[in-house]
Amino acid sequence: LALKFDKAMVDGVEPAPAVGAIWRGVHGLAHTLALEVAAEGVEHEHHIPPLRRPGIVCVQGFHVARPESPAGF
Repeated sequence: LALKFDKAMVDGVEPAPAVGAIWRGVHGLAHTLALEVAAEGVEHEHHIPPLRRPGIVCVQGFHVARPESPAGF
């Protein structure tokens, strides 16, 4: 099982203290329940450091790779 943080949570992981607290709480719950965590909407380099936590298994977004057509894939 996995939990996926959407772009709104990734954008708010650092700047807004309330969002950061929610993020840490949900991440802690996922860790307690042994859920893997994925983060989507990673569009900038500054998103990466706060996501370097145990249990976060993957990130996706424009910073990692742009969408590609099925033929190009």
